[in-house]
Amino acid sequence: MELKVKMQRTTLVPLMTAAVFLAGCTAGPPSQTEGHATPIATREGSRTLHADEIWNRALDYDYKGPRGEGDRALYDLLMLDNVAQNGGLLHGIQVLEPRELTAAVAGYRWFGLDALSDGVESVASEASGIDFEDPSTLPAQEDLEVRADDIYFGEQGSELFDAAFKEKLAERPDAFSDAEPFGQ
Repeated sequence: MELKVKMQRTTLVPLMTAAVFLAGCTAGPPSQTEGHATPIATREGSRTLHADEIWNRALDYDYKGPRGEGDRALYDLLMLDNVAQNGGLLHGIQVLEPRELTAAVAGYRWFGLDALSDGVESVASEASGIDFEDPSTLPAQEDLEVRADDIYFGEQGSELFDAAFKEKLAERPDAFSDAEPFGQ
């Protein structure tokens, strides 16, 4: 006899959160060609900045070196993205501290992803009005979870990060700390 169990994402929050932080980040660096780092921009008197080095540095939660404005925005944006990629946007909103969520939304805006930023804020606002411990709110929870994932993974969703990052790096290389300290 086979036993079927249906679990909601919201009941898996503690387990998924631990898995995210133990397994590391899921977001990969910007696409590369032929296994080589992609040079994006150069700085006078400095070496070439590589998008994948900057991306990887942003994912390094223990990195103690300098973080420019762009590095910080990327780091904050990826904090939410990593959790959302593992459990959905609503899960990410529930797991992050309010200051982390605020910083993530600001990161999306810094990269020009205003529609996505607005969507995250809208879902967060609606989620704040739902008691996730009350079983009678399960239909509202499920509806919000579906809409949140449509917003986050739809055409205005997370697939836009790579292009927005590369565009901003090309426009404002000075907003990113020199990648040289990474990996030393």
